[in-house]
Amino acid sequence: MSVQDAPARQGLYPASPGDDHVDATGAMHRHWAAVCGTVADLDLEDRRRRMRAAGRLATAMGAAHVTGSTSIPTLDPLPAVIDPADWSMLRAGVVQRMRLHNRVLDDLYGERALVRSGLLAVDAALGAAEFEPAVAGWPTHGPRLSRFAVDVVRLVDGSYRVVGELTDAPEGAGIALMVRSVLARTSPELYTGLEPLGPFFTALRRSLARATSSPSARVAVLAAAYDPRYVEHAFLATQLGYNVVTADDLTVHRG
Repeated sequence: MSVQDAPARQGLYPASPGDDHVDATGAMHRHWAAVCGTVADLDLEDRRRRMRAAGRLATAMGAAHVTGSTSIPTLDPLPAVIDPADWSMLRAGVVQRMRLHNRVLDDLYGERALVRSGLLAVDAALGAAEFEPAVAGWPTHGPRLSRFAVDVVRLVDGSYRVVGELTDAPEGAGIALMVRSVLARTSPELYTGLEPLGPFFTALRRSLARATSSPSARVAVLAAAYDPRYVEHAFLATQLGYNVVTADDLTVHRG
């Protein structure tokens, strides 16, 4: 299907300027053409059948435990398609922000030049509830932040704005893996050629390995059995090749 043919064949709903898959003139974005064309080739009953199958498969994987609901979850079958140029810009921005946070943390737990120079207020930095004075001065074997997430929204003009940052073990990686595995099985045509999730988990595993103090150190995923996020933690541990442990599994030996 050509991009020119896409608007006539999308068959989803009347597009309005500001919708994610069209530009200000109502013409479909090139990076959305393949997805919308694939959906348009499916009749309504086929779409409903795939959504029901995805819900049942997600339930079998434990999605109800994540959502806290006894009903079959409804998954959005459409991937969020981002233009490659936009993705490169977003990726560069996230990397830049993570590097900044790591530099600030290294300074606060080390020389504290930012505080001494007055760039950061003492109360805001060292007096924060999240600051852990007991580990100040401890050597690190990798970046202090091994995971970092940014919440963004896309405005009508196509630009992106950051609305939140998550530095304290942000959730979502396990759920993303679960949803992708479900939808890739029930609607494989829509997920062919998308960026794979595997490299993210490989990079995370390498980051955690670098952060350990000994080559023989063991890394585990800490979870609570009755936590709604337990299934997500289990998915994450499986992908990383780690064991899932609870607080009762851990002991302190020789400090």
